Amino acid sequence: TMLGRIHSAQSAVDCVKSARRAGFRNINMDLLFGLPTQSLAQFQATLKTTLELGPEHLSLYALTLEEGTPMADAIAGGELPMPDADLAADMYEFAQEQLAGSGYMQYEISNWAQSAETQCAHNLAYWQRKPYVGLGAGAPRPRRGAGRASDVGRGGLCPARRHVRAGLPGLRIRHPGLHRKAFRARICNRR
Repeated sequence: TMLGRIHSAQSAVDCVKSARRAGFRNINMDLLFGLPTQSLAQFQATLKTTLELGPEHLSLYALTLEEGTPMADAIAGGELPMPDADLAADMYEFAQEQLAGSGYMQYEISNWAQSAETQCAHNLAYWQRKPYVGLGAGAPRPRRGAGRASDVGRGGLCPARRHVRAGLPGLRIRHPGLHRKAFRARICNRR
C-alpha cells in the first residue's frame, strides 16, 4: 500500500467486527487523512464505514510527510502528487461535522469520544503534562530539565523553546486547555 501498512481497510473492518464478537466494549479506530491521492469522496466513504462500526473512540490524523520516508521520496521523485493542504482541511471540517452529528465529542485536536469515559486517559495525561510511564524500546517518557538534545544549549532549553514546550500540549485539548496560571508557574519554576 501507499503507506506501507501490512493490513488493508477490509482487514481493519474485519478486526473491529471480531473484537466486538469477542466482547470488547471500548474500541478505538485511527484514521489518516490528507493522503496524496485521497479524494474528499474517498475520505467521506471511509468515515461513513467507520461510523457504521460504532467505535467508542476515534483518532483522526492529518498526514505529516517525514523526510527520508518512502512516501516523501515518491513525492520528491514525482511518483506521487504533493498532498493538498486545503483538501485535508476540508476533510477535517467534514469529520468534525459528521462526528458531532453522530454523538462524538471532540476533546482533543485529533480525538473524539462517545463519552467522557471513553476518552483516552493516556492521551489526556500526556497533553495535560501529567506524569506517565513510557514502556518499550522507543517509548517517550517525561524528563525534568532539558528536552531533546537538539533543544539543549549550555543552559538547557532556551526561554523561547521552554515557553513553547510548556504551552503547546495544553493547546491540543479543548477542556481545560491552557491555564495561564499553571503555564506561568511551569515557566517560572524552570528558570
